[in-house]
Amino acid sequence: MSLEKILVLGDWLVDEHWAVGLHRSQSASRIGHRHSRALHVAQCSTRSLCGAGQTATILYNAKDGARELFDIIGLGLWHKGDEKELLRMLVPENNNGKTPYRLLWNDDAETPSITRARLYNLAGGDLAERVGTTRVIRVYEHKQSRVDLRERIDWELRLTQQLRGDISRQAAKVVEQIEDLKDVTAVVVKDLRKGAVTKELLATLTARLKEASWYVSSKQWHPDWLGMLPKEQTKLVLVPQLAADAAIRGGHVASSSWLTIGGSGSQEAMETINDLANKFPNAHVVVLPAGMQVLARTARTERNQFGYIQKEVSSQPYHGLVPMASVFFPALVSELRLGPKNVGLKAALASTLDYTDEWMRLEYGRIIEEDWSPTPAQNLALGKNHDRHFGVVSEITWESSIRHWEESKSHRGVVTYRRAKIDKLQIWRAMTEVGDYVACLPSKRKALKSLIEHGRLFDRERSRNMAFMLIDAPGSGKSYLVDCLARQLGMRFLKFNITQMLTREDLLRCFDKIETTGANNPQEPILVFIDEINAELGGANVYDAFLAPLEDGIYVRAGDTFHIRPCFWIFAGTREPKKEETKGSDFLSRLTRPPFIFGNDATGDNEEVNEAFRLEKIYVCGATIQRVFPDVRRVTRAVLRAIDMLPVKITPREISQFVKRFRSVQYGTISSENLPVKWHEEFNIGAREIDEWNEQKLKDDETDVILERSPELVRGV
Repeated sequence: MSLEKILVLGDWLVDEHWAVGLHRSQSASRIGHRHSRALHVAQCSTRSLCGAGQTATILYNAKDGARELFDIIGLGLWHKGDEKELLRMLVPENNNGKTPYRLLWNDDAETPSITRARLYNLAGGDLAERVGTTRVIRVYEHKQSRVDLRERIDWELRLTQQLRGDISRQAAKVVEQIEDLKDVTAVVVKDLRKGAVTKELLATLTARLKEASWYVSSKQWHPDWLGMLPKEQTKLVLVPQLAADAAIRGGHVASSSWLTIGGSGSQEAMETINDLANKFPNAHVVVLPAGMQVLARTARTERNQFGYIQKEVSSQPYHGLVPMASVFFPALVSELRLGPKNVGLKAALASTLDYTDEWMRLEYGRIIEEDWSPTPAQNLALGKNHDRHFGVVSEITWESSIRHWEESKSHRGVVTYRRAKIDKLQIWRAMTEVGDYVACLPSKRKALKSLIEHGRLFDRERSRNMAFMLIDAPGSGKSYLVDCLARQLGMRFLKFNITQMLTREDLLRCFDKIETTGANNPQEPILVFIDEINAELGGANVYDAFLAPLEDGIYVRAGDTFHIRPCFWIFAGTREPKKEETKGSDFLSRLTRPPFIFGNDATGDNEEVNEAFRLEKIYVCGATIQRVFPDVRRVTRAVLRAIDMLPVKITPREISQFVKRFRSVQYGTISSENLPVKWHEEFNIGAREIDEWNEQKLKDDETDVILERSPELVRGV
């Protein structure tokens, strides 16, 4: 059986993984701030191909039993003199002993030849002398029982505009010279945004390869060359983690995540995937939101459109330290092209995740073992039954799931599962931005999204303070929100309230605690929450006390200056500082962005905002019922209608007080009989409204609605 000829196009990089420990030499000079020593032995493996090179490596070594599967044509950019070495690196074992302990490697006679792969430099000819082979050096430091990625160094020559133009013209000639291009059955594009993949090159290739199938992955969200792909021949569009994150940051996905906190696909994410599916009807669309998570949908041309979700990010130590997408992508391509017949996308995803997890676990040895070397155990074996299974790939009916999102924003939030004949108030649908926090107002969701984005940026950099202010009415849940936000961002939460302080000395003690916490846990980011910032202390406001800590990271006690490490600060109040208040405007100028105003932008004339308030009230009440009565799983429609009649802008605190007065709650269900006595009088509900509610009450009490805190991922029809 002949091998499939695969064209692998993209950015071919070389990764070097240096494991180091602290060096305590008595003879070394000019050691700088940190002196490290490599832990590797001479014959270990420290380097590997990355990006398109890693993709080609997986495909080149893939097997079905003893049978090899692919013949590789590689297209990319590298220095002319490195082509032969890059070709050898397709067999990972050839990297053994190629460590910095040697300056030159003259191993031609010892290295087996590569017979099923050919490389073509897009620069071509003498132009290839001006192009570098991009090398990425990652330094991992061993610290007792853990390994930290200490730093990364990129050796990458800049491609000038003129050089890019020269390469583009030369690339067309290079493609014309590939004699067996006509035999290519599939094109696999792995784009790392280093300049190898361009619109011009795609135009040349699509003109030559009219029958080939296309499988693409790019670290850029919606790259400009995407429109050059053949609409009918594109079979897979994979969005890796960086591109998925870029789509969120760029506002292309309106929610703050592809998957909700509960692990279902967010409505905005599913609609974005639909847009891609409409462009390429024969393509499966697969998104890797974060870690090992997957959100995918089948090709639009398939008889039934299903979606698939793997919601576990994974807490394994090797996840995040070794490649994932560059391994997952070619493995999925292999499963889809040559896996068991009628395997389907769900089974292909499950098998690919199992293989990727196993590959990563074995690859982790490269940075924790001094004498590690690659083995055939990392090679892709189609049909292999893996001993370890990563996560569960859940199936959903795609169009029904989108319909359920629409229903959750009307009909008092009730979603109907027609085949199962059940109704649900799915509280998690209102917690799409921050886990356990209900937010339906567009302005609030936008603010939460911004806070999450800035929080993640702070966690990556931690080079400067970031400060924000939340403004909302008393009892609106500002403290609860920040607590939930800290948990989601994985930050140490330090909470202070101005109204609980007696003197300015108490403020200084707060700064002491912040600095002590940072010194004791330097690797842990800190979220500092200052509540009631509008309150006065000793007859004066306190805005001035935070100017130096936010601007310069310092505070003064008894004439001595103390430093505070950068923190993520959130202040909460009921209004913005007034111009006439001392240092109020200076305080506002220290904020990373203008204050977030929650809820106060709603008006009676804005139907959309008022509807969002109504929904938020119902979801908050559902979440409160489950918190106050943990055994309750159902409410009747009469109860939901009663909640809908409460004032539109009722606060979470008032809702909590209302729910705590429910009477004689038993049997896991709340009906109209459990509502507080004369509840309607308390909220000044009109006589006509309550009469209509009473007329419908008995009938509505016969219909239960399930309260669902976390999604149960099943086919919803």
